[in-house]
Amino acid sequence: MPDFKMAFLCRLVAWAFAGSSCFVCLQQLPAHEPFQMIDVPDTEGSLLVTGTGNRTGSTFQIRYRFEGFYLFSQPVLTLAEQPDSQLSSDEIHDLADYTYLFPKFTTLSVDGRLHGVHSHEGGTPGADSFSELMNEFSVSDSYQLPVLPKRTPVVAPLYQGHGPGITIADRSRVGRGTTLHFDATSTRWMVATAKRNALLAKAMHGDDTPPPKSLFWRADERISKHFNDGVYTSTTVEDLPIGYSVNLGGSSILSLPTTRLSRITATGYGINLSIVDGRAIQADAFNGIDQLKYQGVRTLTAETDNDLNTIIDGDSAYSIRLDYRIGIPLGDVILRPKEQDEEQFLPDPGWDLPRRYTVELKDIAPSDVDAIRVRLKQVSRHVGIATNAGNHVRGVERGSCRDCGQPVSMTPHSVSCEVAGQHLSRQYDGYDRCPIDTLPDVLFRLEGDNEKDWDLEDPIDGTGLQYKIGHVLICENVDRNEFEVNVRILDGAASAQLSVEAKINGVWIPGIAEGVSANSTGDYLMLPIDTNGNGIGDSWAGDGLANDSDNEGSLRSAVQGDGLTNFEEYRSVFSRGMFYSTRLNPHHREVFVHDYSLGFASQLNSVKSWYEKQNLSLIQLKDFETRDERVNWQDSRFKRGDQYAIIVMDSTDPLLASVSSDTGTDWSRVGGQATLGERICPQANTAIIGAARNDAERFARQHSMNEDVSRTLAHEIGHVMGCKHHGEGDYWDEVDGQRVLVAVQGGNHSGDAGCFMRYQQADKFRIPDSVAGVLADYPEDLHKRDHFCEGRRGTGINGGGWCGDATNGRCLHQIRLRSS
Repeated sequence: MPDFKMAFLCRLVAWAFAGSSCFVCLQQLPAHEPFQMIDVPDTEGSLLVTGTGNRTGSTFQIRYRFEGFYLFSQPVLTLAEQPDSQLSSDEIHDLADYTYLFPKFTTLSVDGRLHGVHSHEGGTPGADSFSELMNEFSVSDSYQLPVLPKRTPVVAPLYQGHGPGITIADRSRVGRGTTLHFDATSTRWMVATAKRNALLAKAMHGDDTPPPKSLFWRADERISKHFNDGVYTSTTVEDLPIGYSVNLGGSSILSLPTTRLSRITATGYGINLSIVDGRAIQADAFNGIDQLKYQGVRTLTAETDNDLNTIIDGDSAYSIRLDYRIGIPLGDVILRPKEQDEEQFLPDPGWDLPRRYTVELKDIAPSDVDAIRVRLKQVSRHVGIATNAGNHVRGVERGSCRDCGQPVSMTPHSVSCEVAGQHLSRQYDGYDRCPIDTLPDVLFRLEGDNEKDWDLEDPIDGTGLQYKIGHVLICENVDRNEFEVNVRILDGAASAQLSVEAKINGVWIPGIAEGVSANSTGDYLMLPIDTNGNGIGDSWAGDGLANDSDNEGSLRSAVQGDGLTNFEEYRSVFSRGMFYSTRLNPHHREVFVHDYSLGFASQLNSVKSWYEKQNLSLIQLKDFETRDERVNWQDSRFKRGDQYAIIVMDSTDPLLASVSSDTGTDWSRVGGQATLGERICPQANTAIIGAARNDAERFARQHSMNEDVSRTLAHEIGHVMGCKHHGEGDYWDEVDGQRVLVAVQGGNHSGDAGCFMRYQQADKFRIPDSVAGVLADYPEDLHKRDHFCEGRRGTGINGGGWCGDATNGRCLHQIRLRSS
């Protein structure tokens, strides 16, 4: 064996720590030939890259974690210094002894929030051709290298280009130090001169046959055999599951994103970071291959390279911190959910208790840890706290806000509407905004003894709240192995990622997320579990549907949907002062009703139970839970249009007096009245009930109705939803001095006897084909109306004759709820 080979017995350095001091612990590697791959078990590594923009506050973080390595040595410089190398000093000056570390298993997560202004057509700032951009992205992936075969020919080319790798370039022999490179593609092909290739070929194969251009000769029989036998398959860079390169050193570029993961940025919007500090990362100490120290921290300033100046007024530079480490395992910092309902958890802004999580130091002494950091990232930011509510809805009953401490003031406002052809102004009280409404939806809050272990690393200033908030907690007094972390949820569609890091001997090392809510690579916990990343928790029935869809189809109707998109239904609403924590049903249609006269709450509960049997959900709202009678008054990027509530009024309401005087309407003789419009809107969203609450006896005596208020409500709300009567032609007549209602075949009393939209208060029935219009007594009709019919066929009293089949009918199919 040549001397230079004997001298090149590789070792992999690992770390061991004692107390607060750090020293190098050498892990002996088996003696091996250069250019051969060896397995180095029981090793790990990490690379943490954090960047912050200099203008807009844009941030990104890249987290690599490595488990186990294969090692491959390539002593190019050592070979070049042999007498027979025939290389000039200039050629030798560019060479190095290379050691490649190929991680057996790699996990990667990349996330960020980028801000800027995008120029569409080269206009000037402030013009219509510009738009503000806030691009959030979060991607995670993992990669498993093929298992090293028992036969170990020259297999490095099979690993190079197969996944992430780490390259150590040793130039200390010529006084130029050592550099450390992390590379997501591990492609380190050395394009060399013919003399250099001949030198390497001789060392590898024992002859002077030069391989073509690249350092390795892919045509070599030993390598080709492995490909042909199917042991390995060739993988191009474009097919790599991990597409982010971190080449640290020289003038290399940190690029995000690339190829397969380009979907995370808007068109023409990304960042390329050119390292201003041209020095490569230097190993902290190097005294030959036996003593490499794989740990360090670098801080850099990087200038952005924007494509054709399409980003105006964005970040011109980023401050970047790099924490890297390779060595024997130090133990782990573990982040786990503490709550038992984690798998089913969905955010509830009406619940003031925090979500609890646990940070555990596993196989690490607290004295060896400088600090622990817990980070909230990819935090949603929806205006308000629910589809129809701001934060002060939680303080209306008590009169003050528990968050900002201010009294909840109610501001009166009026809404123009149309009732019985007359224009009216209904009066409402609406509460003012709270600072919470425009803050991120998930926060750390420092308040009380539960937060005594933590400080905020990035407090959000000027919030107007009674406590401090932020997105990064840090503990610098690590005195035990377990800590609790409390997270505050402030929106019905809140979402975030929660991760942990530990600082050991000055280097931040990514922690591991465990439990049902951990993502697939163990980089973070999902709040809530959201595996497809659409902002909707997996445990909700509508997850997987398009966020902006409104196509509830289980209710058979010519017009699908209910005016709220899938996302708005997931975000849910406040109903009668409480968050609707069961959430709206994406497979049912919801109709929202406000009891303006405050007299029909119990009767509306009855209507709700009947409607629910046909997948139609009635939701009652208080006045402050609408805004201008709109339900979804809190904006969302998934909103398709305003949806209005149905307003129920008592005929004795003083506001209706003007209608009575102008139209001559005698409300004492009207059981109910509603406007039949093409859609629910301010011109057609009112149902009037012609009997006051607790006056059932007077109501029952009216000839216009002989059923209770609940069924009248179901009927009149049906009209606002688009349902017609079963037919027309019934009429009032006078018999023996008494005013009577006469039913006819195919008229208002026809069709399905149990349908809400059918009349059942007739006194007489006109016998069909009777020339003289002979009237018969209408039989007692006790059939309970509890559904919307689906056909025209007469049932019950109409099944054997009488009013027979309906002219219209099919009421369930007539329902349409969308306001726009």
